Amino acid sequence: MASRKYIQQLANSLIEENPRLPIAIDKIIKNQGLKLVPYDHKDGISGILMIEQNSATIGYASNESPQRQRFTKAHELGHFMLHRGGNLFIDKDFKTMYRPASSNAPSTEWQEWEANEFAACILMPEHLVKEEMKKIQIDYADDSETSWIEQLAKKFKVSVSAMSIRISRLGLQ
Repeated sequence: MASRKYIQQLANSLIEENPRLPIAIDKIIKNQGLKLVPYDHKDGISGILMIEQNSATIGYASNESPQRQRFTKAHELGHFMLHRGGNLFIDKDFKTMYRPASSNAPSTEWQEWEANEFAACILMPEHLVKEEMKKIQIDYADDSETSWIEQLAKKFKVSVSAMSIRISRLGLQ
């Protein structure tokens, strides 16, 4: 099991060269030598990572929103960076996992948590989230707090739910 700190450091090392928003996930993936292949799946499969002897390919559902595609690509890159022992990862009906219920949870649950954590760290790096939050006028007393979360989500090109979860996990709300 990879620690949250290790995952964050790994993600940060990949964006060091180009830390501008939105994070250029396609470029990062290609710099790692992976191929990106869109496909039209209607059975709930968001992404696939296939690792062969000398190459790896990330497939992503082209019929999903651009924000969903970015998270899927980052998630599959997380599998590639963290779980190279496997050769095929199929991600269907992503679940939001704060952490598996116990350390005895099946390894697949931990792998999915780690890949989700990696995707959040690379698409929404903590230091950039904090930086952007300082730029936005946030009125915590205002019931329409989603407006500032929506602004951040748009800036990072992620979904509002992904940004909400990231802000919560970072303890910024």
